[in-house]
Amino acid sequence: MGESMKIKSVNPYTEEINRTYDSFSIEECRTRIEKSRAAFSEWSSLPAEERAKSFSNVAKVLRQNTEIYAGVITEEMGEPIRQSRSEVQKCARLCDYYAENAAGLLKDEGQSCTAAKRFIIVKEVVGDFIEAFERHMQELKIGDPMDEETDLGPLAKKICRKT
Repeated sequence: MGESMKIKSVNPYTEEINRTYDSFSIEECRTRIEKSRAAFSEWSSLPAEERAKSFSNVAKVLRQNTEIYAGVITEEMGEPIRQSRSEVQKCARLCDYYAENAAGLLKDEGQSCTAAKRFIIVKEVVGDFIEAFERHMQELKIGDPMDEETDLGPLAKKICRKT
């Protein structure tokens, strides 16, 4: 087979390339999927107390490396740096929560998603909501996500900054 495809991570604000990665072959993907299945099976068989220790360790690492991880989030996704720091700290708090409540929570019962992508609004208040939302959005500072004063970074590319 020929050379593998390159995957580029692009900063959505500057449009500079952050990093370039080699893609995996189909066989490498299969191997990694099998390894992850085996690791999950091993993880699932550990007592809750051991898994709780792992979550505590992850929380500690997240807190120790907040600036590094926040920088990656901002460079990769354009999220303002203040929000990126908050995101890392939120993840650390979530790990603390799992560590403290491992016995009841770390059962293999599925997963939940906390990433809101849409609003659900009752008809009676939709007009008021839209008005308040638009007013709030106009007050936000849009710009360089590495700037402490920025509230909203670009969505995907520099061109998305146009208002």
